[in-house]
Amino acid sequence: MFNILNFAMTIQEELNQIITADLTERKSTANIQFRIFADMAKYKQADRALNSVTTYINGCLTTDTTDVTTLNNELAMAVISLTFEFITPTKAPRGLTLPDDDGQHTFPLYIRNIIQAYFSQNKAYTVVGETGKMFTGGAKFELLNTGVADMPIGIGTSLTYSAGITYYLVEKGVNSSAIKIELDGVPLPFENAVPTRSPAMQSDVSSNGQNYISKNYVTSSAFAVDVTMPSVDTTAGRELLSWLLDGVPNMAHFLKITWGTLKTAYYLITFGDVNASVTDIKSAGHTFALTELKPDADVITYPSYFYAGKLTVAENATSVILQTLSNCLVFVSNGKIYDLSTSGNAVIEVNKDDFGEDGTLLVLANKAVTFTVQNGTLTTIQSGGNNA
Repeated sequence: MFNILNFAMTIQEELNQIITADLTERKSTANIQFRIFADMAKYKQADRALNSVTTYINGCLTTDTTDVTTLNNELAMAVISLTFEFITPTKAPRGLTLPDDDGQHTFPLYIRNIIQAYFSQNKAYTVVGETGKMFTGGAKFELLNTGVADMPIGIGTSLTYSAGITYYLVEKGVNSSAIKIELDGVPLPFENAVPTRSPAMQSDVSSNGQNYISKNYVTSSAFAVDVTMPSVDTTAGRELLSWLLDGVPNMAHFLKITWGTLKTAYYLITFGDVNASVTDIKSAGHTFALTELKPDADVITYPSYFYAGKLTVAENATSVILQTLSNCLVFVSNGKIYDLSTSGNAVIEVNKDDFGEDGTLLVLANKAVTFTVQNGTLTTIQSGGNNA
């Protein structure tokens, strides 16, 4: 179903992109390329063209296990376990200067770090099966294991490394790595996230002549996300800790969920249940809930880095125009959220009918921002700051 050579070529291409960028940043004149084979191949020696030499880091990808399941005779799921082995010379090629660390062979460590940088990427993959079907998924990489130092004929003093790679693929699937969650415009570093929508049900009981049958309909629903993440010194981590230790209620935050390429949704949320795990010398962690917040300007509080302002409409105007050159998220207390994070010079129009009885609306942005206003006024309550 899958050609292992396609996996090898993908790894080769992406490793070469990383090492080429690194050599360029170092202003190195060395030319180093990865050459990844499938199952078995002839060792690729260095190439010389005039005064230029290309050094190849040879690797081989082999299959351990392949488990393919067809769901209800429709879509297929696959788990493919591979072993990735490669060999690197111990001496750096001419043109690449590495620190001389009192006898330490630094070139194998350099190549190891390049591969670890590739393995640390959390990304989705698209794979075309041998039948032409499209699979999407992600890969789990193990840490590299140091192998054997040897001096093979034609290669010289070298060192081998190996690692396991497991691909999780679903036909037409959406991989978890493609689902992004942002809090106040900043990616949330979650280990696990469980979005839920809980409906409030109303029963309607009727009789079919013999038995009473209860059927239900939804009167309302509530959206929430249960999140597990490490305790970190970021904006999200500090806001979460503030809620845990200080408990300021109804603190508003922007939540953006991007579900692959299928859908993007926005919510005004607040922190719900939260707990911390502090054990021995392990990293501290949190489990918490994000729940939708009622857009009530009288009860909402907001972080110190938020912009906050009070918007009013001119007496004879039918709407107010807000315009900004800043990339930001904006909430207006008529319940609407505007994503201006990818477009400067954006325009927001608020109809006069959306204003409350006092003729004002609360405007929040996820960071300091400057607005220009037409047909109304915007009085700054809090200037805000940097949300990073």
